[in-house]
Amino acid sequence: MKRGNGSSIRMKLLLLIAVSLTLVTGMQAQTQSGDEQQAGSESEQGLPHIQVSSLSDRHGVDFGPYLAAWRKTTEESWKKLFPHGAMTPIVQREVVTIRLKILPNGYIVNGSLFLEGQSGSTALDRAAWGALVNSKYPPLPSAFHGPCVELRTVFSFDASPEWTQ
Repeated sequence: MKRGNGSSIRMKLLLLIAVSLTLVTGMQAQTQSGDEQQAGSESEQGLPHIQVSSLSDRHGVDFGPYLAAWRKTTEESWKKLFPHGAMTPIVQREVVTIRLKILPNGYIVNGSLFLEGQSGSTALDRAAWGALVNSKYPPLPSAFHGPCVELRTVFSFDASPEWTQ
């Protein structure tokens, strides 16, 4: 199904409103960045999963364990926000891609979240965005001495009955 410019603009406005409300209510923004290292959940067919890859210089630090823990934290938040009523009975693959930066203390850098790819559903995009904003991330590895790490997070899900119930 093709979406018009009006739908795209409405979606961006809704995301902007959601972010603004989050900031107004005092939610702390958190940031993280990385290199080409990836961590992804080992989900079964039809279940949602998250892949995270670092895009920045890790200064020789192994971010594998950190990214795995980061992904798990994000996935737990996402499952709480997932809009089960937004899913159709037809099995359909949806993907949301969001880029962000993480500070050494584990907080997301204010204003660093960037929606790179939309799923086509405002509710699903907002759940992915909210999972990032609402998660409490641990500090970056102590051996890392850079200013931040940039991450790309890909939220993938199928509109399948196993997960949407």
